[in-house]
Amino acid sequence: MIKKTQEIIFEVIVGEDQLTSIKIHNLLKKKQYSKSYQNTYKILNEMVEDGILHKNSNEYQINKDWLKKRIQKLTDYQEKEVSNIQNIYSDNKLKIYNINSLYELDEFWIDYVLKEIETNKGIKEVFWEGPNCWWLFSSIIEEEMYLDKLRNNNIEAYFIIKKNNILNLRTKNFYNERNCNSKICTNLQNPYLHRGIIGNKIIEVEYGDDVNNIFDEIYESRNSDIFLDKMRDIINLKINLKIKITTDNHLSSVYSKKLKSEIEKDGEKETLMDF
Repeated sequence: MIKKTQEIIFEVIVGEDQLTSIKIHNLLKKKQYSKSYQNTYKILNEMVEDGILHKNSNEYQINKDWLKKRIQKLTDYQEKEVSNIQNIYSDNKLKIYNINSLYELDEFWIDYVLKEIETNKGIKEVFWEGPNCWWLFSSIIEEEMYLDKLRNNNIEAYFIIKKNNILNLRTKNFYNERNCNSKICTNLQNPYLHRGIIGNKIIEVEYGDDVNNIFDEIYESRNSDIFLDKMRDIINLKINLKIKITTDNHLSSVYSKKLKSEIEKDGEKETLMDF
C-alpha cells in the first residue's frame, strides 16, 4: 500500500511548486484515496527521508535533485556521445538540421534561441506551441536557467500547450508561476507540431507517430515508475528528427499574434477538477 500511496502522491505533486500536507491530502481524496490524513503525513515524511520530496517549513515539493539524478541515471547522460547535428539544407530563407535524439533537440533549441536573443537586441517576446513540455521532467534545472536568461533580458515568454491533461495543467502552472504566459489551447491545428517564434525566425519540428504515441502514454500515466521508465525510453530513443528554421517577417508576425491572442482570450481556467 505504501508504494501505491507514493505513486499517487508523486502524481498529484509533480510539476507543482510547493504544497502543504493538508493540500496534498485533499488532492488525494479527489482521487478516491481513502486513507487518513495521518497516513498521508507519514508517507510524505518517509518520501522526504528517501530524498524524493523536499520539505520547506510545512510545504512539500518534488526534490529536483532527486528527479534529475534519477532520470540522468536512467538515460546515462554522462555516456552520451558528442552531438552530431547536421545542417542538411541552407539558403537565405530556410535551414534544415538533422538531429538524432530529443536530448540533442532540447540543447539545440535553447542554444539557438539564446543566440538569437544575443544577436538581435530588439527581440522582446518568444513563443512556443506544442503538445507537451517533456523537458521539464528531464532538464528542469536547465529550463529554470533558460527562463532566468529571458527575464534578465526583459523578454516575455509564451507557452501554448495543445493537449489537455493533468501534467500539462501543471506545466502551465509551472510557467505562469515563473511570470511566463502559458495556457492550454486544444483548438489549434496540428496538435503534435512543436513550433517556436523568435524575432523573424520560425522553428518547427514534428516527432512522428511512434514518438507521439509514447508521449501520449507518458502523459496519461498514473504510475510514477512507468512515467520515469517511459521518459527514459523516449529520451534514449535514436530517432531522425528534422528541425526546420524559416526566416519570414510576415509569417512570424502572423503566428506570434495568433498565439498571443490565444493567451489573451477570456475563458474558463483549467483546474484539477477538470481531470
